[in-house]
Amino acid sequence: MLLRWTIGLSVLCLLYACDTTVQTERTPLAQVGPSTLYQDDLPDWVSTSDNKAALKQSYINQWIRKKTMVNAAEDYLGDDINIDQLLQDYKESLLMINLEQELVKQKMDTFVTNMQVSQYYTEHSDDFRLKEEAVKVIYIQCQDSITIEAIDEVWDKTTIEKNLANIDLSPCKPLWLDNRAFVHKSSVSSTLPDGINKKIKWQSDRTYNFTVDSISYFLKIDEVLKPREEAPLSLVKENIIKLILHDRKMKLIKDYEDNLIEEGIKSKYITLYNTQ
Repeated sequence: MLLRWTIGLSVLCLLYACDTTVQTERTPLAQVGPSTLYQDDLPDWVSTSDNKAALKQSYINQWIRKKTMVNAAEDYLGDDINIDQLLQDYKESLLMINLEQELVKQKMDTFVTNMQVSQYYTEHSDDFRLKEEAVKVIYIQCQDSITIEAIDEVWDKTTIEKNLANIDLSPCKPLWLDNRAFVHKSSVSSTLPDGINKKIKWQSDRTYNFTVDSISYFLKIDEVLKPREEAPLSLVKENIIKLILHDRKMKLIKDYEDNLIEEGIKSKYITLYNTQ
């Protein structure tokens, strides 16, 4: 009897010891309601990082926020939310998105010609209106005294473009030398000192030359377009390419869906019942 009691006690002690070991091995870091975050729950990228302490605290804070919001959502929504339906909807959305991505990758022509861009621009010209001023300019920043002197000699002449072609501008910062293409005025004005910006009248056929803190600014304004005017093709070309590709994508997906439904009806995979 004594031996049986001793063995039973030993077994109980072992079980208790094992259970205690399991409990003490897990170090709690935070608790929100019934949920506890333990040290061994931390992902490897936190535990092995050189900035481990900061990442650990950030992870704990995010975990607390998430669990707090989840618990609040459960209390607030209760049985009003159908988790299974939400998961099913989410799964179906993911499947459709991935299918569309594969269709685009495998079947869509992503090359857009200049002719297609021009045609789209002509057919939808009313959709492309300037939201800010656009300008044709020649604009140079320079600190090299020899180059500045060379530019000064030709800057007020009517053939500035041709004369600049004979000057080595490599010591300078020639931001815009092609005055045949429009750019947004803000792209130019944002690189000018405030003091200069206030002195410039953004009008066609204006020429400016300022020096601030040993930097010379040469600006020739050839043409200015105002907001709400038709946007030049050069400014909206990239956007048009995106629109063309988007239209192609939508057509590809619609055609694919239509074909699937048509084949499904023919094969009786799809059945439409008369509900009237």
